[in-house]
Amino acid sequence: MKHIFIINPTSGIGKYKNVEKWLHQNFSSRDDDFEIHYTDYPGHAKLIASRYGKNHILYSVGGDGTAHEVLNGMNLDSELAIIPVGTGNDFYRMLPESDATIEEILENTINGETRHVDIGEANGHRFLNCLNFGVDSEVNKSVNAVRHPMFPRKIIYLHFAIVKLLQKKPINVTVEFDGNRIRKKVLLTSIMNGKWYGGGFKSAPEASIDDGYLDMCIVEDIPLRKIPRLMPKYYKGTHLDLDPITFKKIKKVRITADQEFALGLDGEVLETSQVDVRVLEHALKLRTPVEHSE
Repeated sequence: MKHIFIINPTSGIGKYKNVEKWLHQNFSSRDDDFEIHYTDYPGHAKLIASRYGKNHILYSVGGDGTAHEVLNGMNLDSELAIIPVGTGNDFYRMLPESDATIEEILENTINGETRHVDIGEANGHRFLNCLNFGVDSEVNKSVNAVRHPMFPRKIIYLHFAIVKLLQKKPINVTVEFDGNRIRKKVLLTSIMNGKWYGGGFKSAPEASIDDGYLDMCIVEDIPLRKIPRLMPKYYKGTHLDLDPITFKKIKKVRITADQEFALGLDGEVLETSQVDVRVLEHALKLRTPVEHSE
């Protein structure tokens, strides 16, 4: 097995240097080979990942955006591993020992186990953690334009979430799933593989990465005066029983709008007026850390 480390040096606040140091100190005693590649521009991780296939483990060393690129470039015969050194590591919270040190994560992932987990696909693009549109994707666009080492991504996201909610621009959409066809005026919509996005918003508290479903949460347009009550619950994951919420576990869904909208995929944003989403059941071989019992 060959270990390929794809490092985004602009992700996070320099933690990737700890990864470099650990690799050079520890891999010399191992039988397996390893390579380190650094990304130089957006999309580079996708290109690097596309060069490898079976018998390779691709380590995404960055945040959710880096993992998204690797996922979209990789051959699904290879394995994906995540070393979370980014400012946003929402998907990694679904894995064991998500609060461990980087050194512990490296050791336990390299010696880890392979799980077959679900991923999403939207208009031909894979996503690992989340798809969103409405207020969420507008927030993503603003957050992606800000790179400030003094402020955590979570704080930047929360700031723009408040701003965009106050400037809310609901979208009229038609949602087709499981033989149903519904029309909604939506404030925000998320279709999740993991539970969290945006630095900790728990939009899909019932999500599992290997249950064969995606979790769709639609928040209908509501008056501004009701938003302060909704958002804390949406953040904590206690919102599913609220009146403006439509929640469904889905295999596939088509969403069509009467205008182009920003569509977020693991934080990356594209423009469309229709999106076809489906779950790819157990399609990804994910190398996860070994769980240690106390």
